[in-house]
Amino acid sequence: ISNGRVAKHVRFHFFIHDAGHDFQSSRDMRLSPLHARLAARGARFGSVFGWERPTWFAENGKDHASAVAAECHAAANGVALFDRTSLGKVLVRGPDAGALLQGLCANDMALKSGEARATAFLDARGHVEALPIVVRLDGDAWLVLSAAEQTTRDRDWIARHAPATSRVTVTDASAAWGALGLRGPASGAVLASLGGEPRGSGPIETGYAPVRAVPAAFGDDWLLLTPAEFAAGLYDAIAAADPAPVLAGSLASEALRLADGRPAWGLDVTDQTHALTAAL
Repeated sequence: ISNGRVAKHVRFHFFIHDAGHDFQSSRDMRLSPLHARLAARGARFGSVFGWERPTWFAENGKDHASAVAAECHAAANGVALFDRTSLGKVLVRGPDAGALLQGLCANDMALKSGEARATAFLDARGHVEALPIVVRLDGDAWLVLSAAEQTTRDRDWIARHAPATSRVTVTDASAAWGALGLRGPASGAVLASLGGEPRGSGPIETGYAPVRAVPAAFGDDWLLLTPAEFAAGLYDAIAAADPAPVLAGSLASEALRLADGRPAWGLDVTDQTHALTAAL
């Protein structure tokens, strides 16, 4: 990211890490539209692919351990709200976009507009190259969602496998979309209180924000995608909902992922892992 970051990377990599240990150089480069609001609520941020991502919230506990416990408790018994804006979002658009993704994905990508599906990118030998969620937006536009660290890799994988004659464009649209995750038994009640009643994956309206609601994405009951300029307003509406969500960060998200048994690419599954061996 910068010469300052590069010079410190080896020392940082081999340091004994704790929840508050992170890079101090090259910070505040990529900010979610919710950054100031989350900071005011006691967010402790970590750096991921240039983004400032909340790791835990001081309003939920005196230290990271108690805060993460409270955030996981809310996700299990009430409702937790996650800022997912740092997710990688690769826009694949054009008349041949659907055919290209059908050839790259292990699952059937014959989706209707508004539908979403978790899948895997496989190489020619069946090894796993990515574990994205693919959303068909409208017509010939598709959004490939993955962890922030995988954005460049996933975009390159799709672009390199597009035939030279294909009518398709592949772009990093990560900054164009805000994303919020709702998890917990009360997540449906929160959406209902805002007037949003998603039936499967599709567009809803909450206040002034046009929202694409994606069910069961990244462990959340609902992943809410909205154009970046609407993200702050959507957050304000959700934060003021009844029941009020508990803000949660990436440490709680990772704890919930491990409890769910959901594999993460680069940690549990890599390009050396065969899809059959990984039961994918």
